[in-house]
Amino acid sequence: MNSISRRNFIKRASCFSLALGSTTLYTWNSSAQAYASKKTSLACIRPSCELPVIYDVDVAVIGGGTAAVVAACSAAAAGAKVFLMAEEPYLGEDICSTYRYWENNTDTAHPLYKKLFPDGSTPTPFNTKRILDNELIEKNIPFLLCSYLSNVLFDTNGNIAAIAIANRSGEQVIKTKLIIDATPYGTALRKAGVALQPRSDISQQVEFTTVGGTATPGINHTVKKRSLSFAKTTYDVSSYKLEIPLKDTSYSSIAEAEQVARDQTWNQNIIDSSDRIFMTPREMFVGYKSHKSVEIDPSSISLGCFQPEGRKGIYALNGYGDVPSKALAALICPASMMTLGGRIGKTAATETKTLPAGKIVSGSEDNIKIEPGQARIESSYIRPQHKQETVQVSSETIPVIGKYDVVVVGGGTAGAPAAIGAAENGAKTLIIEQLHGLGGTTTLGAIALYYHGYREGYTKMIDAGVGKMGVTKQIAGKKKNNGWNVQWKMEWFRQTARKAGVVLWFGTTVCGAVVDGKVIKGVVVATPMGKGIVLAARIIDATGSSDVAIAAGAAYTYTNDEHVAIQGSGLNAYVPGKNYFNTDWTFIAEFDVFDATRAYTVAKKKYDNSVYDLGKLLQTRERRRIVGDFEINALDIINKRNYTDTVSYHRSNFDSHGFSVDPYFQLLPPHKESLSAAVPLRALLPRGIENIIVTGLGFSAQRDAMPLLRMEPCLQNQGYAIGILSAASVSGNKNYRQIDLKNIQKKLLKIGILPADIKLEDSTPASEAAVKDAIEKLDMKLNNLHIIAWDRSVSFPLLKKQLADASPDQKLAIAFILGMYGENEGWQELSAAVEKHQEWDTGWDYRGMGQFGWSTSPLDNLIIAAGRTGRKEVLRHIHKLAEKLEATSHFSHFRAIAIATETIKDRSSGPILAAILRKPQVAGHTAGNIKEAMEKAKPGICDNTSRTEVLKEIVLARALYRCGDHEGLGEKILKLYADDLCGHYARHAAAILAKKQAS
Repeated sequence: MNSISRRNFIKRASCFSLALGSTTLYTWNSSAQAYASKKTSLACIRPSCELPVIYDVDVAVIGGGTAAVVAACSAAAAGAKVFLMAEEPYLGEDICSTYRYWENNTDTAHPLYKKLFPDGSTPTPFNTKRILDNELIEKNIPFLLCSYLSNVLFDTNGNIAAIAIANRSGEQVIKTKLIIDATPYGTALRKAGVALQPRSDISQQVEFTTVGGTATPGINHTVKKRSLSFAKTTYDVSSYKLEIPLKDTSYSSIAEAEQVARDQTWNQNIIDSSDRIFMTPREMFVGYKSHKSVEIDPSSISLGCFQPEGRKGIYALNGYGDVPSKALAALICPASMMTLGGRIGKTAATETKTLPAGKIVSGSEDNIKIEPGQARIESSYIRPQHKQETVQVSSETIPVIGKYDVVVVGGGTAGAPAAIGAAENGAKTLIIEQLHGLGGTTTLGAIALYYHGYREGYTKMIDAGVGKMGVTKQIAGKKKNNGWNVQWKMEWFRQTARKAGVVLWFGTTVCGAVVDGKVIKGVVVATPMGKGIVLAARIIDATGSSDVAIAAGAAYTYTNDEHVAIQGSGLNAYVPGKNYFNTDWTFIAEFDVFDATRAYTVAKKKYDNSVYDLGKLLQTRERRRIVGDFEINALDIINKRNYTDTVSYHRSNFDSHGFSVDPYFQLLPPHKESLSAAVPLRALLPRGIENIIVTGLGFSAQRDAMPLLRMEPCLQNQGYAIGILSAASVSGNKNYRQIDLKNIQKKLLKIGILPADIKLEDSTPASEAAVKDAIEKLDMKLNNLHIIAWDRSVSFPLLKKQLADASPDQKLAIAFILGMYGENEGWQELSAAVEKHQEWDTGWDYRGMGQFGWSTSPLDNLIIAAGRTGRKEVLRHIHKLAEKLEATSHFSHFRAIAIATETIKDRSSGPILAAILRKPQVAGHTAGNIKEAMEKAKPGICDNTSRTEVLKEIVLARALYRCGDHEGLGEKILKLYADDLCGHYARHAAAILAKKQAS
């Protein structure tokens, strides 16, 4: 492990916003050793920690625009090792996020420009993004999406040595000798301590573009009208120049300007719009060279104009260089920047051959008032091939950039209503949202109809409000007339939030939490301007993956060594007018930056040029869930459990999108029957942590319970309820566990979030008499299993007692139940039942979309139950059946054999399992890099074959490893999967390898 720390000025350069209540911007002088202002700033301490080094390169390109891609490719072609980081979930930020497809000077067009605009026509966002992906993939340049520059690290001589990036996976380090800053706000320049001075003669206008509908009239803007053709339809395009004054250059001011731009430009016929506002850079640095002429030629201008004087190792591939303001318009058009990027990339590669690297030191802090609490940034699983080493980073001060009553992290299905509910009830509220719209899965995720769910309460209010957003008829859903126009719903949430006083920060994410003991006091926000702290009295974690709670130290459940059962995921395409677009073709750990980048990239192979764009929100149905004060399980739902502290009401069937692991569902799988379920407050509270509540897919529930609890209308209601609760918690100065819930529940009943007939009392399991009666009536239909299985401390002793005197059929039923739950009484009956089968029955291959009912065969279930008894005697016939498996055999048979053998952990199973894995086409399905992932991706937006192949291999390798690992084959395969880009496969394999083999 190496030692690495930040220089004093690097820490301070991250203070891009100031003391609370101040609008002054701190900047650096050319030596980067002191604030331009000595005003005291608020900050929080992040203690010294280890960070993973994920790449060691010569050149790091910060930014994902077209020029950034050109620079990266040019540097690689010149022999440099290169890494590229993009903030958006796609490449092409400079034209796709701002809709600047028309702002080009084709006289200086780079060859890439000709690929993007082959006939001079306007390309679709989809084709632009795909071409840029392929440019990097073909040249083996690693890149990560959805990430933000958080720091620049220096050696003892002041030379650049590394960068740190932040994302939902935490924070990572990339060693580099040289940085190319291709960000719109000069983020790397600021982090490197480069002194920026204001341009006094630059336009203060903000540009924003909408596609579809007529231009919105206004007195403070001008509009350039254009057109865009797609699928035989021509859309009017309105490119606005808006007079929106910024208070300062902090990201909060930029975020507010984006909202004002949206306020002024929305119309009911919009089909798309800019993700970001575009501004001509309002600052510049003094370069090694200064370009004086207003005429500019990117193919010949001195590159010294884009190197800050006194700071080696960094180039500005943006508008912050030493050129006249009047020349900027010609310079910063994408075509010109591509030409410039090619030159800078090539020159940078040459320079790195002479740039040294050395040990890194830090300095002291002045004029920083430290807030109580420590900033924690939780790092998720990093693949072994990427985690080259760790570096020790010294303690860091992170500036406080905001303070609110309630901070809602995630503006999705539950998060947007939560923020509105909090603000409408008097709380000063902030939403932090990575994408540039609200509504999550219901809007940006393209699930624009209710499959199921409880549609009263606030959901009913949402639906009514969305329906009034325009005079034209809403676009109906695919299956039922309950769909909506995603643009309308996204804007309804935004307008309603703005009206309530919610502050919206789009284009930001949370990468950590501020904690004081067991109390969370704020969040660490990653923005396009760097990291900052937002303090809050209450935090609503609406990330859907418990990101904030986990960063604060909460325990959670997710893919581990036990299984790789996960609901299927995917990513939709966007076609104008098509609001519902459901997919299920992979597994995605959406908080894992490597996996997210894989999914966004591979998804482009699923579609062709008949689509307009790729979706921006990964369609995941199952995510990390907190360990709460209470965990809801499937039997709680089956038995209609009630709670005194119920805060939301849910209705659906068990739409599993995969296979189940709960023993109850293995005995009696769920079908399509509709059920209702209450969710208590205690399931939303991370155990042992105060001032935070979790809503959405991240609350405390067993994975097989979540399919019924995750429906959109239910989570919308839950979010709004939690917003009301959070505002009351702040105003009453009571934490979530202390608040008087009765008054809140009265309000929820009045709104309709809770139905009038709900029972606000705690249920108890069935009486012993009822359990005895259920056991007496037991047969292989298992009709009363929900009564028997709910409280096994009562029922299982009775089952074991009944076993001796039961009839043969009832004896097998009892043995079946006991075995499935890991009890060994009745193993003889199970073994005998397995031995009646000389051949495999019809099994089940993995199915995501539309999966209901059995995911195992009757024989599979007998094998699993027999294996879970732990008795070696059952293995003889199980081994005979295992030897019959081929690559074409059903996945459920592989899974049954794996569960049985790995439970017993007998070495005699090893040679048999290894022999299966060596059969043709059984193994070899890992994808450790993006090229492999692209090559192995199969057609179809609901493809199941890829997952079936992998699951067969990984469950057998797991079982082999646990059965002594004959000839080391299990470990070899698992190590490959620990490096797989799919986060679930990688986590599962790594967790298995972390545990001991059979002795």
